[in-house]
Amino acid sequence: MRKGKNGIRRIAALACSVALLATMLPVQVLAADEATSEPLAAVTSLEESGEEKAPEQGETGIQPETENACTKSEDCAAETHEEGCPKYVAPAEEEDTDPVVSCTKSEDCAAETHEEGCPNYVAPEEERIVAGSNLEVAITDEDMAAVTDETTAIAAALSRMQIEDVTAVTSLKVTTEGNAYLSPSDNEYIKSNFTALTSLDESECQCSVKNLSESYLTKSGLEDREYAEFGGLSKFSGLTALAIPKSAEVINSYSVDETGLNDLVIPDSVLVIENGAFSGNINFTGDIVIPDSVVFVGNNSFGTSAVTDCGTLTLGNSVKYIDNSAFIKRNFSGNLIIPDSVEYIGNWVFTTPAFTNGTWTLGSGLKYLGDASLSNICSGNS
Repeated sequence: MRKGKNGIRRIAALACSVALLATMLPVQVLAADEATSEPLAAVTSLEESGEEKAPEQGETGIQPETENACTKSEDCAAETHEEGCPKYVAPAEEEDTDPVVSCTKSEDCAAETHEEGCPNYVAPEEERIVAGSNLEVAITDEDMAAVTDETTAIAAALSRMQIEDVTAVTSLKVTTEGNAYLSPSDNEYIKSNFTALTSLDESECQCSVKNLSESYLTKSGLEDREYAEFGGLSKFSGLTALAIPKSAEVINSYSVDETGLNDLVIPDSVLVIENGAFSGNINFTGDIVIPDSVVFVGNNSFGTSAVTDCGTLTLGNSVKYIDNSAFIKRNFSGNLIIPDSVEYIGNWVFTTPAFTNGTWTLGSGLKYLGDASLSNICSGNS
């Protein structure tokens, strides 16, 4: 009986050992082949491997592979993860460090240089130009739009042309384009800034307009409307040559007086020469021609403060009114011919010894002859 009981005990102990080995046996499950759906598995027993290590606390005994074993599942334990795995992190884009081509045109652009269109782009400073001795400037509609109380059209044109220094200019030609026009304030600007200027050609300019005063309207007989005006060159002593705009209808009062002009051409568009317009120009030594378009010659319009010898005087066939002292102290050569159109000659229009050895011829339309208007002139008369 003792021997039988011992056999039963050995069998029971062996069964317990088998059960314990079964709980310690590691199992490795290989992933199924997705293409064939055939499961691949391998089981290795501790007996075959010769290992008897028991699983540590918390381990299940199942060991995942770390290479190419991403299961794309939420509990993926791989060290690296494939795109599509919940734990996959896309690599950061490589930063472009080139400062020339990396401008992003965004507000937080950090490039060292910026392309045009970027909020941080700064346009290069415009090169300023120093004008030479000869300069041509065209006043455009764009320049007229820039005119303010402080900025003239000619100043806007120079700015548009990037011309900053005009102090070396000796000869200037000004033209106008479109609806642009030249005003007396433009000539004031020229006089103040073109300090070396001697020759000014504005013959192709359109002019600003104004209404004549009641006195000029009455004396000239012209209708009350706007007339193209010219002026702004008073006391421009350095100016020796001037081409007045061919569109000018009125030479403003005391607007081209006391200049350095030694020659004068009045365009045949001019209707009115206002008071003192060309007075004090003692360098006028040539002929003075009043074109046929002129109807009114103002008070002291050509007079001087000292007797000045000059060439001949020609009065146009439309002159109606010659106001007081119009040619006072100008000593003309040749003869004086008063056209039939002249109705009024004011006081002291001429002074001795104008027209020395010359003769006068009075027109048929003369209605008024002022005091001493022809006194002691034209000594050639009998």
